[in-house]
Formats: sequence, C-alpha cells, structure tokens
Amino acid sequence: MNQLIAVYGTLRKGESNHHVLKDSPFIKTTRLKGFVMYGANSFPAVIRGTNKDEITVEIYQVTDPAILKELDLLEGFDRANPTDKNSLYTIQEIYLEGEPEPIEMYTFDHHPKMVHQIGPQIKSGDWLKKK
Repeated sequence: MNQLIAVYGTLRKGESNHHVLKDSPFIKTTRLKGFVMYGANSFPAVIRGTNKDEITVEIYQVTDPAILKELDLLEGFDRANPTDKNSLYTIQEIYLEGEPEPIEMYTFDHHPKMVHQIGPQIKSGDWLKKK
C-alpha cells in the first residue's frame, strides 16, 4: 500500500493528532490552490474555493493500511461508502505537479454550509498561523 495524504489541521507536525502519522514518511509542505479553510480552536475544515484561494498542507506517504483506517476513523469517513452524506468528510483526489500519484485530502464538501458553524474563515489558509 502506498497512499499520499494531504493534511492541513490537527494532523500536521506539532498538532494534537499528528501522532497518527508519526510513522509515515513526510514528503513536503506546500500551498494548495482551490480550497478555503474555516476553523475554531479545536480543528479546521476545508471546502473547494476559487483558484485565488489557497491552503497550506503537509504531504505524507501512508504505507500502513492500519494508519489509513485510523485516519478514516478520526475523520468520520467510510471508505466502503465514500459518498455517504452522513460522513462528515469526503475525500478529494488532488494532483500536484511533480507528484506521480494522486493525493487524498479529507474535505467538508458533503457539508459546505457546516464550515461556517466550525468557525470563521482562516484567511491565511494556514492552520498553524490562524492566531
């Protein structure tokens, strides 16, 4: 198994849920166009935006299926039923220049209006610079 994952909030280095990815190789930190971030003190959420919108993500290579299952559990995502509207998150496949494989990222695209309840827009698009 070899899955690239983009994370933007509590799964990033130094954040509360990073321990889930601690054994997964870090690839890079990059800015990702086309997404808007909202959040409060506990966690952020992203939805698709315009080409002018950008968020900061860290890319990891997940090689252990148990880690992928733990990520899905943490994010309330059911891979057996990926379009289930009861899931908080959905998975977006992203293609970045220089990366040969698609990158998965959990987003709130099932519930775009819910992000406003999570917190205000994080204008920087960077969860670590939200304050």
